Amino acid sequence: MITAKFGGTAVTPENLHFVKNILSPNHKVVVVSAIGKRHFGDTKTTDLLHQYFAFGNEKCWQKVCQNYQDLVEQNGIDLDVDKQLFLAKEQAKISLAHCLSLGEELSARCVAKYLGGQFLDAQNLVIFKGNRLDLPSTISAIKAQIGGNNLVVVGGFYGGNKQGRQVFPRGGGDISGAIFARATGSSEYQNWTDVDGVCTVDPTLASGGFVYPNLAYNQMHAMANCGANVLHKTAVKLCQSVALPICVGNFFSGKIGTIVGNVVSKRLLSVTEKKCKNQVVSTVIHKFPIEQIAKVVAIFCKQFAKLQRGFSPDLARQNAIHNVEIGKHSVVFRSTCSLLPLLWHCFQPLAEQAFLA
Repeated sequence: MITAKFGGTAVTPENLHFVKNILSPNHKVVVVSAIGKRHFGDTKTTDLLHQYFAFGNEKCWQKVCQNYQDLVEQNGIDLDVDKQLFLAKEQAKISLAHCLSLGEELSARCVAKYLGGQFLDAQNLVIFKGNRLDLPSTISAIKAQIGGNNLVVVGGFYGGNKQGRQVFPRGGGDISGAIFARATGSSEYQNWTDVDGVCTVDPTLASGGFVYPNLAYNQMHAMANCGANVLHKTAVKLCQSVALPICVGNFFSGKIGTIVGNVVSKRLLSVTEKKCKNQVVSTVIHKFPIEQIAKVVAIFCKQFAKLQRGFSPDLARQNAIHNVEIGKHSVVFRSTCSLLPLLWHCFQPLAEQAFLA
């Protein structure tokens, strides 16, 4: 049995056919996200729903409707989507969590019809106590509902508690996928996205990165904790605790690029970044001698200082490095700006040394 999770780009009207091409008779559970960006500059469904709930922005709701109407029309899905959208708009008033979850629910209803599978509402399967996941109750609920040979389709990102719907943090669809894979005793958890696997650097932010064929759970968790958004860190831990392999692949090609499991990657150099309150934390995780890393850090600092000299005083204050910590297997930069493109430019030769040797 295989559980597969598909991100928001995969369930856009233009890309949904890739999902069907990937699935095999071994796939028993499909977890889907809300429709993501359909083109550069587009807005994700979840963000549109947030704007609708917070400000009553009807244009945002109409954009949500258009997304799902296009999904049904362009893919020949036999579903009364206007009825589903009418019901969803009524439910959007219940709470912020309920409103935010509607994209995943609508996606799951549409994809279930498209694949000839059974839709199940995650509100009744992913159980929260307050705002915390109740994993034992969740596993019991899933086992009671999922069995046999029918393909099941559920929305990621949300579940339910006694008060109604509850959602995970953003990126929580990965967590849902891991939960269903674990609860159903799947042999692997496939996470299908629009990149080739887990990369040394986010390919949407910098070019020339490399794909890790294998990563250990702890390596992947460290990268996710530092800002690599290809997998949520909680999903990694959920799979690690039962030694469940995570296969990360590109739905466009249908190929798995990275397997996260017990095999430790000897080639390790990743550059990640995340925002923390009023600063940006950039991290280089590596397996190189600290002397070699220190030399590259010095080169980076010289290049950054050269750039700063061309800034006005105000701009220099807005683009400053506050702190650099060099550890045995990581370097952490705290700054007021994104350092990732320049960091990768400086560290890319080391990555090439590791991956092309």
